[in-house]
Amino acid sequence: MLEKIFSKSPKPIPQNDDLYFCRSDQCLQPRPLKDMKYGCRSCKTEEDISADELPGGLKPTPAIFDSQERCPQHYMPFRPKCPVCGGPIQREDNGQPVRLVAGPHAGKTVYSAVLAREIRRSDYLSRTGFMVQPIGGNDYLHDTVQPLVDQGIVPGKTKQGEPRKIIFRFTRDGAPPRLITLHDMAGEEAPEHAIGYFSDRTLFLVNPQAAGDQPLAGVVPGFVFNAIETLLEFMAGKGALDQADESEVQIFCNLVANLLREKGFPNIHLWNDLTDSVLKTACKQLHIGASFTEEDTGTLAHDLDKLAEGLRRQPDFQTQFTAWHTNMTGSGAHQQDGHLLGHRLALVFAKADLLGESEPQWGRLDAMPPAQASPKEWRRWLEDFSRSCRSELIKLGLENLVGIAERQVEKVGFFFVSSLGRDTEIRVKKIVEKKGTDSLQTSAGQEHMIGGAAPSADQAENPPEPDVKWELSQLVSQGDDGGRSPAPWGIDYPLLWLLLSH
Repeated sequence: MLEKIFSKSPKPIPQNDDLYFCRSDQCLQPRPLKDMKYGCRSCKTEEDISADELPGGLKPTPAIFDSQERCPQHYMPFRPKCPVCGGPIQREDNGQPVRLVAGPHAGKTVYSAVLAREIRRSDYLSRTGFMVQPIGGNDYLHDTVQPLVDQGIVPGKTKQGEPRKIIFRFTRDGAPPRLITLHDMAGEEAPEHAIGYFSDRTLFLVNPQAAGDQPLAGVVPGFVFNAIETLLEFMAGKGALDQADESEVQIFCNLVANLLREKGFPNIHLWNDLTDSVLKTACKQLHIGASFTEEDTGTLAHDLDKLAEGLRRQPDFQTQFTAWHTNMTGSGAHQQDGHLLGHRLALVFAKADLLGESEPQWGRLDAMPPAQASPKEWRRWLEDFSRSCRSELIKLGLENLVGIAERQVEKVGFFFVSSLGRDTEIRVKKIVEKKGTDSLQTSAGQEHMIGGAAPSADQAENPPEPDVKWELSQLVSQGDDGGRSPAPWGIDYPLLWLLLSH
C-alpha cells in the first residue's frame, strides 16, 4: 500500500475558486467548468465534447446547469461531465473537500459510518451556522449505517467491489462550501496516492498502535477477530464443524478469543503450544472424536503466525504521515520548504476507548458550549479541547509525533475519539446450503439460511449432504439499556474544528 502512495502524484492544484469535483473516488482532481467535457446523460464518453465546442452560445458557467440547449443526437440537455471517467458533474459538486485519510487498521469504515449518523442527527452544525446537505448515500445508510445503529452490527472489512458512500455538503454564510465523502471502500481499492490532495483540510485517522516505539494502546484486543476467522476456516476445511451446533461453536469462539487476549495476540511466539491447546479445547467443546494430528497443529500455527506477523508489521505513524506529506508537496499544495501553508490537519486517534478502563477526562463532553454559543465560542472551545489532547500526547512521551506534524503543517489539531464507545463481541452464524443448488436463498433476519432449487428425483431418493458454512461478525456489546447502538464520544469534533478553522 505504501508503495502505491509514493508511486504516483496528482497534477498541481488549480488556483481557482470555481472548482467542481467528480464524485467518483477515482477522479479526485478539482476542475473549473471550462475543463470539463459536455454531453447529455445518454451520450457515451467518446461522444462528449469540450467546452469550446458547446453550441448555441453556451458558456462553461454555473448557468449551464439550467440550460435547455439539447444534444442533437439524444435531445436531452447538455451537462458537464468528468473528463476522466465521464461521470456527471452536479451543481452541488462545487466546494472544497475535507479529505478523510486513514492508516491500516485505523477503523475508517466504522468511523465513517458513525460520523455519517452523527452528522445527520447532530445539532452542533446548525448551532455554528452550517447548513448540511446529504448527497446520495441511500444504499450506504441502509446497508452500512442502519445495521450498526439499530442492531449493533459492526461493518466488517470491506470487500472488493462497488463502494457505497454518502457525500455531505456544508455551507455557511461567508465561508466557501465544503464537501466530505464517507464510504466503505475496501482499502485495496482506495486511491491512496490521491486521497487527501486537492484540499486544504485533512482529517487523518490514526490507529493508536501506530505511534511507533511507544504505541498508545499497546496490543489492541480487537485483532483477535481475525484470528478466530482464520481458526474457523482451518477447522471447516478439516470438516470438523460440519456436525457442530451453533451454540457450541459460539462458546468455543469465546473461549479461544479470551485465550488469545490473555496471550497478547498478535505478539505471540510459542505458537505450537498455544495451537495445541486451542485444538484440544475444540475437541472437548465440539465433541470431536478424533484428535488433530501434529501436522494439523503445525499448519494452524503457521497460518496464525502469518496473520499475526502482518498485523505487527503495520507502518507506524511517521511512515504514514511522510507518505501523505510527500504527496501533498508533490501535488502542488501551497508550501514553503516542505511546510504546508494554509493547511489544516486534524490528527485523530481512533479507538481511544482502548486507552483506559473508562472515558478519559479529556474526552468528556460535559464542558461543551451551551446551545446559544456562537461559532466563535465553539471555535475557541475546540481549540482548547485540541490543546488538552496535545498535552496528553506529550505526557505519554509522544512529543516526537506531535513535532513531526506541527513542523510540516501550518495548523494541527489533536483529537481522541471513540467510534463505538463500547467493546465488541464475536458472533457466529451457521449457514446450511444444499449441494447442487444454483443459488442460496436468504431472508433478512434469518438466523439460519437454507435455500436452493427443488431436488431432482435422484436427489430426492439419495439426498446429498448439505454444505455447512460459518459466518463471523462483530456486534457492539450491550449497554446498560440493553441496546447495542454505538455510544461514540468526540467523533464529530475533528470535522467541526476543520470547518471552523480560519
